[in-house]
Amino acid sequence: MDMAEGTFLPPACIMKGKNKNEFEDGMSPGSKLFMSPKSAYITSDLFIEWLKTHFVPRKPAGRVLLLLDGHSTHCNSVEMLEYAKDNDITLLSMPSHTSHYLQPLDRTVFKSLKTHFYEQCRLWLKQNPGRRITRLSFGRLLNKAWGKAASAENAIAGFKATVMVEEQEENTSNIASANLQPVPNTFEVRQDISPAIAEPKSSVERIVLNASPEMITRRPKKLFATASAAVIKKMSEQFPPRSDLPDLTPTRILKQMSPVPQKIIEVRKRAKQVGMLLTSENHIKTRKFKEALKKIGNKKKTLKRKEKLR
Repeated sequence: MDMAEGTFLPPACIMKGKNKNEFEDGMSPGSKLFMSPKSAYITSDLFIEWLKTHFVPRKPAGRVLLLLDGHSTHCNSVEMLEYAKDNDITLLSMPSHTSHYLQPLDRTVFKSLKTHFYEQCRLWLKQNPGRRITRLSFGRLLNKAWGKAASAENAIAGFKATVMVEEQEENTSNIASANLQPVPNTFEVRQDISPAIAEPKSSVERIVLNASPEMITRRPKKLFATASAAVIKKMSEQFPPRSDLPDLTPTRILKQMSPVPQKIIEVRKRAKQVGMLLTSENHIKTRKFKEALKKIGNKKKTLKRKEKLR
């Protein structure tokens, strides 16, 4: 995690398992390793623990802004939202599929970190032939890569890059609103040119314009690579598109005669995550209401199970 002023928090990593053993050996000072028995992905419990043990102790005085993606572990826990609000932390989630444009870490830091980490792994394998990299070597390799990637220049450049993206989007929207007239395509431009210029210049184009369809089909494709709009129009008249011609194959005829019944599958579409202020009172109330409904639904399920057992 980086800050706009160019400073970094020590890295926090997640590994699958229960016991840390020596996995933390060699990590940079202040780093933290979280263990998860099911998988190495973030969960709501791990995110709350990260806030309490890693982020808040290093948070400067006053209100701070924490940028997050729209993952459910960052948005749904009422305990986490209330804890962040009580500790002057404003949580702001980004819309779906925008973190690679709006998140400073994705813009500059992560790519540099991956490059340096892979470089350290290749160097380690070269110095230790016949051995494999295990989780016991992870801390030392990450420490060396982190020292090169977590620079003040990368942190500041990440925030500058996200601001430049927003400015570019505003400029493009202004240009699009100013130029509302449709741009003519190539064929319309060639129609406006005088007949002397629009005439075919090469011998190939003259042959095509005066040739029959049989002659056109015999010519190689490379001869028409530089064909003008007049030649393209001539060929389109001689050869209409496939949609105008009957396109009946034996397979399609059989499907029309005896169509195979298809099973209708309903696909649930996930709602797109919209950028929102997660620590707002309305969002916290909404999450509390949904959790209450979830508890009621769970109680009904348990009662039904007990009735069935009876």
